[in-house]
Amino acid sequence: MKKVLLFIIILLFTLQFSFGQKLFSEPIRVSHINLPDAPLPKEFTNYSTSLEAAEKDLKILGIRADNYLDHYFKFNGFEKTEQHGDFHININIGQIKILPALLQMDDSGHYKSIPVIFPINYSVLDAKGNIIDEGVISNEVNYEYRRSDKDVSKLNQEWEKVSFIFTSRKLSNSLNEKMTELTSLLKNKYDFQNSNSTFNIFSIKEHEESKGFMNQLILVAKSFYGRQADKSTNDLKKELNPAFDYWKSIQKKYSNSNNKEEQSIYYAACMNLANTSYWLDMLKEAKTFCHEALKLDYDNQSAELLLKEIEHTEKEFQLNNVDSRY
Repeated sequence: MKKVLLFIIILLFTLQFSFGQKLFSEPIRVSHINLPDAPLPKEFTNYSTSLEAAEKDLKILGIRADNYLDHYFKFNGFEKTEQHGDFHININIGQIKILPALLQMDDSGHYKSIPVIFPINYSVLDAKGNIIDEGVISNEVNYEYRRSDKDVSKLNQEWEKVSFIFTSRKLSNSLNEKMTELTSLLKNKYDFQNSNSTFNIFSIKEHEESKGFMNQLILVAKSFYGRQADKSTNDLKKELNPAFDYWKSIQKKYSNSNNKEEQSIYYAACMNLANTSYWLDMLKEAKTFCHEALKLDYDNQSAELLLKEIEHTEKEFQLNNVDSRY
């Protein structure tokens, strides 16, 4: 409770330094689940990993095949198993070929260019060995080795001493980068990831509606503050009913106004309703409020962007056969 009160005090303090205009917005943080782009069958509950590489290539990379992947592939929605899982990720590192270094020159001086054949492929298979996904992570890389001075003979002498260590470290770093990229790719495709986003709630200064808007801003901020993605939004919807009632009353009050300031207040109410509905997974209602905001031609970009986001989320819901990100 003390943390919530402190958060509200900080929020009120920072609002004093918001935009000079009467209408302003404040970001609200929300924890939710990112749904997978290519969901696996519902019955899949666990996964396994393997790394294939020749012993000499593992020595060049300075890694061990039995535990290297443990640092990377960690899925929130699936349990890791040592046996062949419901789906299995295999990483195959082909033969590494470090080609002769080439002497190159640019404006900063001479340097060594080191081309390396570095083939890495991945495949995702089901328990029967059927391929779900596969691709090439790497094929060739090129590194540069430089000295601070422009003495070519010293460059050649030093390169003879450090070539293996330098290239080995570079390859190890490249592999780590590729594994990080692949982990992100596969998580986006298959995993249910905990994530944080922000959405804007509008308020207004120096107007008879200022207090009402501020009260709803505080209510929304307090309600979303500290909530975890695994909690249902049912109680949150009830908690935010007063905010919805207030913004709808503003819509009704200013819907036919030709006054620009009053139109901005109407727009603020529409977008507050749209944004809050969207993050409560009330997608149909969010669309309706977006279209009501667009009638004004006040700030079409914000409403249009939210509509695109709603459409994307609708497709994700349909793809994953769910109706919530919580």
